[in-house]
This record gives sequence, structure tokens and C-alpha cells, in this order.
Amino acid sequence: PSKLPDVFVSSSFPPCNIVKKEDNSLEYQFAVAGYSLEEIAIQFNNDHLILSLNPTKREEDKTVKYRQKGIRRSNSESRFFVPISHYDVEKAEAKLDKGILTISIPTKEIAKPKDIKISIV
Repeated sequence: PSKLPDVFVSSSFPPCNIVKKEDNSLEYQFAVAGYSLEEIAIQFNNDHLILSLNPTKREEDKTVKYRQKGIRRSNSESRFFVPISHYDVEKAEAKLDKGILTISIPTKEIAKPKDIKISIV
């Protein structure tokens, strides 16, 4: 049997941690400070978790002179390989706390072998 890749990431923004829990479930932690719930979209499609950030346009104050401008607020889409054969995306949960978006994805219950008795007819 082929081994599935542990991580397949298509973007480095927003910064994230990917944690494989003791029970083999996955937890994605994204740094999304400054984005509102309305600007964040989460979707599962074809074995991928897709995180989209779509910030509303804000008028930039032309009187502000930046010495450094390092805070990024732009449209972004990140894709992460999450095989639906192994993970139960229907039971995935997301929470936003202090600028960290956490998406938890449990593993699927694997069918256990079942012995079948043979009866003589």
C-alpha cells in the first residue's frame, strides 16, 4: 500500500501549524489576526482543506507615513491535503480565538473485521 503524504501545502500564507494528535486526528492552526469571520471561508473539496481569506477593502489613510509596513491584508487561498478516506470532514470543527483559527478534523472510524459463522443447512 502506498503511504499518503503527511502534509501537502500550497501556500505559506497565512502562517500555520499542523498538528497530528495522539488519536491521529489533525488540527490546523492559522494566524488570521485582523480578519473578521466574514472575511474567512473554510471548505473541503476533493481531498483538500481550502482556507480563503477575502478582506474587505479599506480606504488607506494617505496622511500616514509608514516606516515599515509588514502586516499583510490581501486575498489568499491555501490548500492542504486531507484525504477523506482517512479523515471525517463532516465532523470537522473550527474556532477563532485571539487571532488563531483552529480547524480540528477527526479520523474516520475504520470498520473492524467481523467473523461470520457458517451454518450447515
